[in-house]
Amino acid sequence: FSVHGAIAIGSIGMGMVAMHKWGNRVGRQPARRKMGYKLDQSVQLKANEPTSGFSKKNPKTGRGGELYVTRIALTGGPCAGKSSSMESLRSLLLKRGYDVYFAPEVPTIMMNGGCKYPGIQGKEQLMQFEMALINLQLQVERTFTQVAVSTGRPSVVIMDRGLMDIKAYLPAELWNELLDRLHLTESLLIGRYDLCLHLVTAAHGAEKFYTLEQAEGVSVRSETPEQARALDDKMRHCWSRHPNHAVVDNSGKSFEDKLERVNNHVMQTVQALTRADLAASFLAEQLKGKATEETFDAFDTDGNGHIDAAELQGAVNCYGMEVSLLEAEILVRDLSG
Repeated sequence: FSVHGAIAIGSIGMGMVAMHKWGNRVGRQPARRKMGYKLDQSVQLKANEPTSGFSKKNPKTGRGGELYVTRIALTGGPCAGKSSSMESLRSLLLKRGYDVYFAPEVPTIMMNGGCKYPGIQGKEQLMQFEMALINLQLQVERTFTQVAVSTGRPSVVIMDRGLMDIKAYLPAELWNELLDRLHLTESLLIGRYDLCLHLVTAAHGAEKFYTLEQAEGVSVRSETPEQARALDDKMRHCWSRHPNHAVVDNSGKSFEDKLERVNNHVMQTVQALTRADLAASFLAEQLKGKATEETFDAFDTDGNGHIDAAELQGAVNCYGMEVSLLEAEILVRDLSG
């Protein structure tokens, strides 16, 4: 926050509490490009981005602002268990009282509709194909989010692959040109999701289970185990900057163990988002009339002029509410907008 700015953080019940003179010194989230941000503003109601300008409501008490839609990118290498994970997550989340939406894999929609991939040497034709893919992916994500918001119910939207997956299939110079043409940044694309859940291909650590068939028994994969491992590694690298990047490997005793770890990561994120909102309300109440430069300095334990997640976690804990580092990271992103 700059010293001259002001920020409001949500409070449960009556109104908002302003924390003056803290400006943009909580967190270091870079500013979004205006055109990229407007893409979401125009169609997503108040759910412009997952943690910006969207006051979350506690699904148990119904208090707070608009109900928050949790958005998850489900990614990974070939034959990693995405289809089985989605069925497992559907069952779990419905039992916990959440509506569940699955946004389909966009390249598959295009291919099934007759679109042909131009190949890596496709030049301008390739660029047009990838631009169309990104635009359709954006629209699909917005559509599912908008419908989820309209219900007024706590919801989770799971994307069958996210926008950063595209980077794994392109040379760096083409990827950068693609972002420039669409007025997007990697920070904007990464920030659309509350969780990036990477399922490691069976070709990494569970080789005997690697198959070219999908769960439905349809043979659509063409990657050898070596190619699958290379693609998995690229995909993981593309998402490595996401602040909540969970990698689920094949080190467990069984595939059921892998599914359980997937479920745990999702529930931790969903619960952390609600807890972060409660922490914001709690902190607002504690700082009522006390959000001064001296208070900021007390939170800024290393004296570098910024409050990071660990410092905010310590501050909230000192006031009497225990929060995890993940919850504090979400709270920092909320405050830094």
